[in-house]
Amino acid sequence: MQVSRRALAAAVSVGTVARPYRGCYALPKAARAQVLSAMMRARMTCVTALAAWDVPLLGADLSDVHLAVPRDRGITSGDVRWQSDVVLHRGPVLTGVRSVDMPTALGHAARCADFPTLLVATDYLLRSGSISRSALDAVPGSAGRRLRAMASAEADSPPETLARLALIEAGYQPRQQVTFTTIGRVDLVVNDSAVIEIDGRAYHSDPAAFVRDRRRDRALAQLGYRVLRFAAAEVLADRAIVARDVAASVGPPRGATLARAVAGRHPAGTA
Repeated sequence: MQVSRRALAAAVSVGTVARPYRGCYALPKAARAQVLSAMMRARMTCVTALAAWDVPLLGADLSDVHLAVPRDRGITSGDVRWQSDVVLHRGPVLTGVRSVDMPTALGHAARCADFPTLLVATDYLLRSGSISRSALDAVPGSAGRRLRAMASAEADSPPETLARLALIEAGYQPRQQVTFTTIGRVDLVVNDSAVIEIDGRAYHSDPAAFVRDRRRDRALAQLGYRVLRFAAAEVLADRAIVARDVAASVGPPRGATLARAVAGRHPAGTA
């Protein structure tokens, strides 16, 4: 639908339409990121785009607006459209492209978000089928290499991703979403001796789930597994708690135990 300049001017004068920049009009309640992208003829990217797609971004700073512009775009700090909370990502020409794709946004996020935030987002995108593993080839640098080695489509939730990351950082090699015959699937298994379960908020308000999981815990104990349960909230607050409690319960990673033995030291808790 075409609108005349006179009609636009009238709408601006009464406040039903905003005019943040010449030639750029927006509804008063339009998201600031969308307004800025229109003003600067840019595309939302990085954490701004991922947040718009409802990708979980735990701990990410979303106060800035991240926009993608072509490498040859001459936008500088002296441009009247410039805002102090705008972060520009330079890339290929975007003419005719309505939005940055997810692999590109993820690659830009590798420059701005910390690795745990990036891994949670990547696990979510892989599990939801929004990206393929081959798309991770577009993520640059050391963050891209770590994602290709560690990202998984099997993680059920952000806390599970963080628990897995904590165990890997501590030297363990956890297996995830392991299914036991007659018992069911568990979140993580460590050293073939410990089962790690991450309980979300819904778990604590469901008496039936509480009873069912106690039965599962007893069945796993009969198989020789120690079950360690963590509330999602405590993993989100400090993911290292998972590795600390695993080490206290079943000992250090097997590689660490071997290294200590070679060095003439005994693992903790032995004489």
